[in-house]
Amino acid sequence: MAVANRRSVGIASVVVGLVFAASALVGLRPSAGTDSLVPKATSAAEATDRIRAKFGDDPIVVMAEENLQQLLLTTEIGRLLQLEGCLGGRVPKGAKPYGGVNSPCGRIAKAGSVKRVYGPATFINEAANQLTSALGTELRSAASNVQRATNAARKQALAAGQSPQAAAAAAAAAGQAEQGRSAAALSRLQLQTGLKSLPSIANSDFVTQVAFDGSRGLGQPKARFSYLFPSAGAALIQVRPKAGLSDSAKRALTRDVEAATKMPEFQLKAGRYVVTGAGVLAESLASEVAAGAIPLLLAAAALMALALGLAFPVRARLLPLLLALLTAALVFGGMALFGMSLTVAAVGGVPVLIGLAVDYAVQLQARSVEALRRDGGAAGETVVSAIGVGGPPVVTAALGTAAGFLALMLSPVPMVRGFGLVLIAGVAVALVCAVLVGSAGLSGTIPGSRFTARAANWLDSARLEARDLIIGKLPFQKLAGPRVRLSALLSANPGTVLLVAAAVASGGWAVEGQLNVESDITRLVPSGTPALQDLQALQAETGVAGEVDLLLTGTAVTEPRTLAWLAGVQKDVLARWGYSKTTGCKGSAVCPGVSLTDLVSGQGTPAATQAALAAVPEYFKSAVITPQGDAVLTSFGVKLMPLSKQQAVFEDLRSRAATAPSGVTASVGGLPVVAAAANDRLADADSRRLITLVALLLAAAVLMVAFRSWRRLAVPLSATALATGWATLALWILGVDLNPLSAALGALVIAIGTEFAVLLSERQRAESLLGGTVEDSLARAFSTTGRAIGVSGLTVVMGFGVLVLSDIRVLRDFGIATVVDLLVALLAVVIVVPAMVRVLERRRAGAETE
Repeated sequence: MAVANRRSVGIASVVVGLVFAASALVGLRPSAGTDSLVPKATSAAEATDRIRAKFGDDPIVVMAEENLQQLLLTTEIGRLLQLEGCLGGRVPKGAKPYGGVNSPCGRIAKAGSVKRVYGPATFINEAANQLTSALGTELRSAASNVQRATNAARKQALAAGQSPQAAAAAAAAAGQAEQGRSAAALSRLQLQTGLKSLPSIANSDFVTQVAFDGSRGLGQPKARFSYLFPSAGAALIQVRPKAGLSDSAKRALTRDVEAATKMPEFQLKAGRYVVTGAGVLAESLASEVAAGAIPLLLAAAALMALALGLAFPVRARLLPLLLALLTAALVFGGMALFGMSLTVAAVGGVPVLIGLAVDYAVQLQARSVEALRRDGGAAGETVVSAIGVGGPPVVTAALGTAAGFLALMLSPVPMVRGFGLVLIAGVAVALVCAVLVGSAGLSGTIPGSRFTARAANWLDSARLEARDLIIGKLPFQKLAGPRVRLSALLSANPGTVLLVAAAVASGGWAVEGQLNVESDITRLVPSGTPALQDLQALQAETGVAGEVDLLLTGTAVTEPRTLAWLAGVQKDVLARWGYSKTTGCKGSAVCPGVSLTDLVSGQGTPAATQAALAAVPEYFKSAVITPQGDAVLTSFGVKLMPLSKQQAVFEDLRSRAATAPSGVTASVGGLPVVAAAANDRLADADSRRLITLVALLLAAAVLMVAFRSWRRLAVPLSATALATGWATLALWILGVDLNPLSAALGALVIAIGTEFAVLLSERQRAESLLGGTVEDSLARAFSTTGRAIGVSGLTVVMGFGVLVLSDIRVLRDFGIATVVDLLVALLAVVIVVPAMVRVLERRRAGAETE
């Protein structure tokens, strides 16, 4: 601290803070990776990773919203075919991408980030090419047969001694007969297919035969191809990114896909393109949170500055907020320098860090102000001496806080663990800033610290005038009597106070399992978010908004018995969840997706099945089977619905996957499966209770090492333990939903409660050593440290209160829950700490008397 009082250290701290703040603003990018939802060791995550590695990442869905007959039976289908080629990054050798090398198509081709594109126009075009090739083969075979029949008849006639003219006539007759048979076969094929000319993407008869089902109504698509033609008003293109792309590469691909759909070459005459998908929505949530948090945090900083200015009547009263901002800059700038991403959890940690840093700085500054007013002397020496006395309780409280956050490492959700790591690092940085940089600021060695002190002084008169106005207008005087009587009642009956407090806490612990945890991404983003509206538009048109995959791996995935089993599973799942070919996807929770059984039935011998599979073009096979033939993918579309209901669908699939034939391993994966698994883990009340208990034990261990006294440990620990039950009960009564951030607030209550309780109880202990009664020591502790706790608590509440105004639900609910928990922690400290001090003092006095 003595070194920190030099001007060079103060200047260096400001410069370093600015550098790290710039690094955070420039280098941090929002992350929407599903790895933050569930750990990789879970079955959902493992299966999803395998699917992505073999078949590509979660698809970006492009919905061509236009009357399907207009889209497929006119020249529109040509534009659609070109768009699919653009999105796949396919550029013929010697050609240029649509729009040039710097166009969205050019960027997609250059990045090479697309695994495959599966779209309706390419599907129809490949089918036409396949049929044309098969027809050509058939025609060549017919011509060959005619030639063989002609030659055989001529040779036979000559061998029988017939004249050359008779042999020629026999050959001509045999050729005509063979031609008749071939023509009859082609006529039967034409009758079966309804085709009157060669199949092609421009042949409306052929396209109609492939895509439409007249039995379902005019213009209605075939139900078996719902993943391509989900309704009479839309077609779907699925763009699967390559596995392992960075978040920035995924965002770039999404932007390029969106830009490509806006290119003039691909515009529909009577429709539009909608780019959506569950992965796109996850990226949107991360971006929304990152962008929406910045103005909220700026507003929070302004309100916290106002709170400090009005409630903390000392010089340089804004210094704690500056130290808090320096802490945030160092932590998040460090994350940027180490290449870390800005997750939703990290954004939620910003106000927590600012609150902790403000509290440390306020406590140390309050001690320094007390010493300066009491002893006078040189500012630098007095500040160093005061912090030397007041610092150990702050350091102890900080260690207890960090220990509480350490329990978050037990959470099964990586996002919560990341939240804990950010907070632990923030506690350390905040403590260093408060002790070192704060002492330099109080000594006036940081440039601008004197200016901030002068700038804050004008608030004194406003504070006094506001106090006189409020007291003069509101009936505070009438509350003085009841307040005094309540205080006397609490003082006279500390044992009863503790029993009532424990009873209230027990009620909170009892309702822990009844708290609702919301992790459905569609409910956490603002309703007006374009990405959510697009996903809802997708479901309104198609009946589904996500994809769940059934992955088969092993050596027997293409055997007839496996394909027969897979076809049965597909049929039973669709029927179980309300799908029918007549009604389509609109009334069901699950819809058919791409499947190998659509291409190869598996009916017949293994040799026939393999021959049929070998005859399927690569374009069709690539979406459902790996080139090595060791993995098969079957997809189902799922609609937007509560994650608990989605989980029932996934459990049904898992139960069927467990019956896979020998030689085959079946697993269920996909982004919706990961999200549902995260919801289950977050909603696990036992997991939250375990984290809370471990946080309490870790904080107790730290305090025991620091105090080496059960008596000194019991006072703050009792307040902290009871605060957890109070907070849970308050959230339950208010009906506040938890989310991936606030689900970890049990540890946050312990961390904040430990901090406040340690500071107040240790100040009471220090005051008691100076003499007087226990009531005198409590009064002096409340008038000094208690006032500082009130100031920092008010400041943090105002900071978190801004989050309540956010239209981003994940931030709004987190702000509400944190404000409630913070107020409850303050209330528990104010009530329980004095009661425990009085009870322990009476027991000590009784023991001495005995």
